[in-house]
Amino acid sequence: RASGAGGGLLDGIGNFLKQTLGGADGADAAAAPLALGQRLVVNSAQPAGQPFCGEYQVQSFTRNDRPVFQKAGLPANSQAVYLLFNEAGQWAFTPHADGRADGWAFAQDSAGSPSEIKGAFTIWDGTTWAPDATLRVLDKAAVLSAGSTSTPGFSGAAVAGGAAGGPAASDMGFYGQQASAVPEPVYESVELPTPMASVGRLHWKAHWAASERCLVRWVPAPAALADKSLPSHPAVKRGVLPNGMRYVMLKNAMPPGRFEAHIELHVGSIDEEPHEQGIAHM
Repeated sequence: RASGAGGGLLDGIGNFLKQTLGGADGADAAAAPLALGQRLVVNSAQPAGQPFCGEYQVQSFTRNDRPVFQKAGLPANSQAVYLLFNEAGQWAFTPHADGRADGWAFAQDSAGSPSEIKGAFTIWDGTTWAPDATLRVLDKAAVLSAGSTSTPGFSGAAVAGGAAGGPAASDMGFYGQQASAVPEPVYESVELPTPMASVGRLHWKAHWAASERCLVRWVPAPAALADKSLPSHPAVKRGVLPNGMRYVMLKNAMPPGRFEAHIELHVGSIDEEPHEQGIAHM
């Protein structure tokens, strides 16, 4: 029955997946066969490049005559990260597998494989596009062949130098360390810059107990700061209506022509009757 009545359904699902993953016209699927075991290693020394670090597995389809790689080891419910050659002629880190000119980072390079990219990647850091010259895409097989044969999981310190044409130890960064060889964290106290002094005092007042154990050396708090009240805005007007309702008003000219009101009801679940339970959350 599975091969008979269900055959057409399964064939239809298979064709749909081929069209979805391999391109609507199937042109990409006809590209040169891929080494399905190929993996890449991405390293970066910049904070903006850290989300892209890790291993990438080649996929069974191509985009724009180039292989497509997907980041491996991500949680099942997380967004996929692809490294592919998009329609704009860029190698890009993107959540989309269809090759559209969109993504979080790109390199304007027409290399046939990501490990051959020579140009620097530009990354969106949430505010602007910033170059990351430290982001490297390496072929995992080349990285492993450049390491010590006696150290399967090698670390950067265990490799004296890269093989001919391969990456140097400084390019490998943290990648390849054995899972059991977790480096000891390095703790370092840092001084806060002068503009952060006032923020440091606020943090000290709110979290003084935790600050005692914090790795950052906060600005010393003024004497008896915890006993002082926060200053009130001089333009705030306060009063009480005849019905007992208290009000607080503050003029704000920006944006113009707007009025905003908030009401606080000083009641809660303790004031509810049994049949009213839950309304306080509204």
